[in-house]
Amino acid sequence: MIRDRIVVGIRDEAMFQKLQLDADLTLESAKKMVRQREAVRDHQVQLSSGSGLPVAAIGNTGASVRSKKIQ
Repeated sequence: MIRDRIVVGIRDEAMFQKLQLDADLTLESAKKMVRQREAVRDHQVQLSSGSGLPVAAIGNTGASVRSKKIQ
């Protein structure tokens, strides 16, 4: 009953469909999937707002790792 209320109340269309298509959906798995989606969305917002790592830092890390592997 509570699981169904969660599914019906989802505003994210992709998540709504994913939950509906899961034949073995339990309350716990529904909560886990919704929380993971919220975390991903929040992470995407942080990255797009520029509050994540600077692009130069990410690029430098990748370059140093690649150069070490080549040698």
